[in-house]
Amino acid sequence: MASMSNTQNLDDQEVVKAAVTQILVQGSLINERKFAYVRVCVLLIASTLDVLILFFPKALMGQERMPPTVAFISTTCCLVSVIFLVILKRPNAWRWSTIIQTVIPLFDGILLAIFIVNIWLVLGEIQPSITTNIAAFCCLLSASGGIRIKRRASFLTTTLALGNFTLAAILFRLNVVVTLFSTITILGTGMLGMMAAGIVRRQSKNEAGRLLMKQFLPDVIVETAFERPIRLLEIHQEELNAKLKERQEAIENIFNLIHSGPLQNLASIIRYSRENKSEDKTLLEMLNKLNSDIREINATIAENVIKDSDLFFLRGTERVDLSLPFEELMYEVYRKTLERRFTHLDNIRLKLPFFDSVEDKYLSLSVKKGACCFLEEALCNVGKHAVGATRLEVIGKLENNYYSLIIIDDGLGVDSSREGEGTKQIRKIASRLDGKFRRFKGEVGGTICELRWPLNTPNL
Repeated sequence: MASMSNTQNLDDQEVVKAAVTQILVQGSLINERKFAYVRVCVLLIASTLDVLILFFPKALMGQERMPPTVAFISTTCCLVSVIFLVILKRPNAWRWSTIIQTVIPLFDGILLAIFIVNIWLVLGEIQPSITTNIAAFCCLLSASGGIRIKRRASFLTTTLALGNFTLAAILFRLNVVVTLFSTITILGTGMLGMMAAGIVRRQSKNEAGRLLMKQFLPDVIVETAFERPIRLLEIHQEELNAKLKERQEAIENIFNLIHSGPLQNLASIIRYSRENKSEDKTLLEMLNKLNSDIREINATIAENVIKDSDLFFLRGTERVDLSLPFEELMYEVYRKTLERRFTHLDNIRLKLPFFDSVEDKYLSLSVKKGACCFLEEALCNVGKHAVGATRLEVIGKLENNYYSLIIIDDGLGVDSSREGEGTKQIRKIASRLDGKFRRFKGEVGGTICELRWPLNTPNL
């Protein structure tokens, strides 16, 4: 299957490459056809003048007679140019592009050479300044390679132009300075034509890519990709945000289903068993284990499925925005957690929350989520285990580039050696933050939970 897929990919690449090449060749032939029209017009005018000069040499040139070869050569070249134009106008001319892009430049080079020789024979003695026209024609020949959108064609026309001017320099006995200056000019013109060919080729490839993309994608996307690529990235980001929102809504639905269904029923069963003093301890242990497992599923979903989100989901359906300043974020988690119904929170009369602020450069999403998880779990533990508690202190303290979250209650206290699933989760958070967690009894009773981590820890 893999080999078949690779073969298919190669076939597709060949098809695309052939399509792009055909578009480039057709564009080159359109340019060649336009240039052929100009060539035919120029040669037609030139051949007409040569024929008139042949019959009226005294009136037009002030000479007794003109050699008939001049009119014959110009007329023949004009006819050959017309033949080339007819060939270029054929629908399947693009199949002969390689031959055409070699033959026609050679024809232009030979034509220019014949023109130079004739000029030298007729006007070489009486009009030596005609060499400036020869240099101009050589520059035109050198630049004409650019219309063929191939460097090879530009190189060929430039070489032919330099060869023709070298012939003119020899025939007209030009000095070295004039020859060198004109040669550099012709060479520079050829290089400009070559650069123009490269630019046109790249633009044609882009246009070919646009046309091919429109075969598979909507026009709006293709045009946006070529005209406004930044907008395409924005559209992609909007789609990602929409998908993230759908995923978050799906997770909320899962939370709702688990919280309002199995967990509520399970809590009722456990409460009923305890109120009726059930002697089946194995059943109670199994129910408690099931309760922990289901809550662990919730924690796993919140930790892994939405780890890239900028939201933190508390147990149930509540959520907080992690982009809030750290102290506001901690207040939100504190407030939303205490709004839930816990047995031992109802008797607490004094609640003292306070959080030091922290600069955002020390707080990645991972750090913020870890702090939220700890604070929520610690407050839930107070609500479930702090029997007789009447006072609750929640402190966020910044000291010596360390941040500490401390939760203090004045309940009967808990056995710090016993660790449930929540405590294990907190220790994982502390490890991930390269921090430390400790839980111990207060000097006057109650329980103190503390999570402390460095703010300069890299790669969080």
